[in-house]
Amino acid sequence: MRLNSYLFHVAFVGIFFLPYIGNTQFRVDQIVGALALVVLAVTVSRAPLKGVGRDFVQLWLWSVLILAWAMLVTFASPGPLLTGLKLTNTFSYFAEGTAIFLIFRRKLTDEAEIFFDVLLGFSLIVNFIAIYTWFDNTSDFAKAVVEYYGGAKSAAYGEFGSIGGESLAAQRICSLFPHSQALAVFNLLIYSLSFARISGSPSYWRKGFSFFAMLAALTGGLMTASKTFFLALGLILAMQFGIALYQFIRRSRLSLPVFASAGAFAIGVAFLFQYSRFIQDHVHLFTQGGIFTILGPRFGAQGYLVTSGTLKAMVQPVNFFFGMGRVVDQYSWSDNGFIQVLTFGGIFFFLFFYLYIGKLLQLFWRYHDSHYQQMLLLFYIALVFSNIGTFIFLFPRTALLTTVVVAIVLSLGIKAREETADARHT
Repeated sequence: MRLNSYLFHVAFVGIFFLPYIGNTQFRVDQIVGALALVVLAVTVSRAPLKGVGRDFVQLWLWSVLILAWAMLVTFASPGPLLTGLKLTNTFSYFAEGTAIFLIFRRKLTDEAEIFFDVLLGFSLIVNFIAIYTWFDNTSDFAKAVVEYYGGAKSAAYGEFGSIGGESLAAQRICSLFPHSQALAVFNLLIYSLSFARISGSPSYWRKGFSFFAMLAALTGGLMTASKTFFLALGLILAMQFGIALYQFIRRSRLSLPVFASAGAFAIGVAFLFQYSRFIQDHVHLFTQGGIFTILGPRFGAQGYLVTSGTLKAMVQPVNFFFGMGRVVDQYSWSDNGFIQVLTFGGIFFFLFFYLYIGKLLQLFWRYHDSHYQQMLLLFYIALVFSNIGTFIFLFPRTALLTTVVVAIVLSLGIKAREETADARHT
């Protein structure tokens, strides 16, 4: 029975790490997510989901509202159809990920620890590939990874042929993800899950396994040379230190995992500082610069969001309220998650989207009975603040998997709260 459970979760998690289908912009996990959304919609139309709970129903309906508005804005605006399909797909991950969880919710909740075992195992493979390609980015193996996982070829990436190829040539590893930034967010998620297990798991082998996964995530995250990883992990560590200090004052209890993870991060930065100009730039930026130094290239007088006319077009009444849809591809609209959502869908879409994120934070706070919920709360707080640099909530491959993980962790919190309430009444 246990072997069958592990085999199921290996197949389930493996779907999220399959390569692109031929030389296209489509992946298997995208197709599975779309099918799950259709299946759940048909199921709900025939009979309401039983035993799901009001919180998950609200989350799914909210995510469907985000997708519906994105589709309306996209196909009501002029522009290439392919652009519209890509934009719609980008904003479908919340709804699709929640649908996947709801279809398999009982198995994923009951066997959550097995799911996390398998996910951390995959993360070790992903980061070992990342580390190898960082040290040898011209090998046949590295080229094969980019060919199958680097994203569809596009003239926008010139001689590199793909997003992954450009990242690899610049020594910004992407491993099985098309973007180095996507790998950075994935490793932030793995760090959060690993730390939660080290702090709260009663199993010593799971603690040890999670420790190795955490070290690999820290190393792989640093090798992405992503400011997002530096900023978000720095925020998570700062919040962890604050919590550890509070616990020490109240209970005289020292949190060794916090110091271990901070020490590992510092050692990794010191080592890679010698070899990566990106790491050197980030260290100088965060130690000698400030928030205005980071945002200057975007919002300064000569920032590309200003010089490209993006901000001017965004504040026009129709665009501000209803968004620019497919027209956004004519502007430099990326590298800021708040601006990206506002320019695409307008102020109403902006509110829908970030109220959904706010709802997630509220649920993590309400059900923060275990280390999983506590770490995912810190993870999402860090993502919100790091969103000033780039739109990190909906990166390809990362977003769908993260949504499933979030749903599992919330389900565990709700289940624990219900079991506690039942115990009090018996």
